[in-house]
Amino acid sequence: MGRINNNNLTSTLVTMLVTILVTILVTKGVNRSVIKITCFFLFCIFAFANNISKAEGQVEYEIRQLGTGFTVNDINDNAWLVGNINDKATLYNGKPVRLITASGALSSNATSINNHAQIVGSWTYYNDAVAKETPVGFMLNFHDLFSSTTPLFISGYHSTELLAINDSGRAVGYALSGDDMSCALTYTSDPLCIPFDPPVSARATDINLMGDFVANYEASDGVPHAILFPNGGVPHNLDTPQTRPSVVNAMNSNAENLQVVGWFEDDAGVRKAYVHQKGVIQDLGFLPNGIKAEALDVNNKGQIVGTVWVLNDAGEEEQRAFIFT
Repeated sequence: MGRINNNNLTSTLVTMLVTILVTILVTKGVNRSVIKITCFFLFCIFAFANNISKAEGQVEYEIRQLGTGFTVNDINDNAWLVGNINDKATLYNGKPVRLITASGALSSNATSINNHAQIVGSWTYYNDAVAKETPVGFMLNFHDLFSSTTPLFISGYHSTELLAINDSGRAVGYALSGDDMSCALTYTSDPLCIPFDPPVSARATDINLMGDFVANYEASDGVPHAILFPNGGVPHNLDTPQTRPSVVNAMNSNAENLQVVGWFEDDAGVRKAYVHQKGVIQDLGFLPNGIKAEALDVNNKGQIVGTVWVLNDAGEEEQRAFIFT
């Protein structure tokens, strides 16, 4: 179906109204009735043009509270949200729906949802082996809640967490061992720890529709680095000597212009938001009075959202949300 061009529609209809108005003036002359008709047509032209201009401008958003204590982590294309309410994993699809919590779990959190209503997250248990609470990842399908959903325990690791899932049902996250070394993790039906040589502590943070995923790792120097794992390609670092340390938070699914976002620290130790595309890291800059920034997510149009910290008039730090378009 073709899309109506609002500019052409506006021009055509306004021209028709003006033509009718001129015809009336020419044929009837100027009298009280004609003046009334003229005023009526002028009002119609103004009202119509004003409505069209609103339609052609930015979308008007309505803010709506979803409930007290609701932390939202992700949204899919069907406007289904996931997160937690009072530390219990929750789906919101017009109303909050408490998700399954495994027996013995102290709390739960849903971190990501795809367009097929597959949801990943973690349950938190008290782990006697390490004498602390630890997360254990889960994956479930909301359309089949009666199917078996078991915690993602991996031999040799006391914690697992799934952070993102794509529409193919492939999830990414991490597994944590007893010495607090983490492995970047991919998961569909079986978990797979991504090997690094030499071994490093790593966590996968996002995966796109093509199966590319990104991760953060710390080498022996303790400095965080960002890395991209192209699906079927060779992994490569996203940072440079000028942009270390660096952290990657998210990526888009634009095959023609893949974009990855996160933050890095410059030589002066200032944290800066970045976008990485076509092999180049671009500093996204600050808001006025900004002192540090992080890019948190990017969509397929290249719009980037994140957080910037600014100094207020009292010299205190304040957090502000930003969008780069």
